[in-house]
Amino acid sequence: MPTDGGGRKPEPELDRLSNILKTFNDNFGTLFADTDRVAKRIREDIAPKVAADKAFQNGKRSINRVP
Repeated sequence: MPTDGGGRKPEPELDRLSNILKTFNDNFGTLFADTDRVAKRIREDIAPKVAADKAFQNGKRSINRVP
């Protein structure tokens, strides 16, 4: 029988919040400055991905069944 391991899950490796925010701002920092660009991004990039997501489709079906 193995004696090491202890049954605990290893702690996940976490990034510093400052690094997460920098990455977000580098990618999306100017996204909200141009409303036409925001609308286009939602329409052409985000909405199709959400609509194709299986969890979204299942949630939408269950909401439509509620009286």
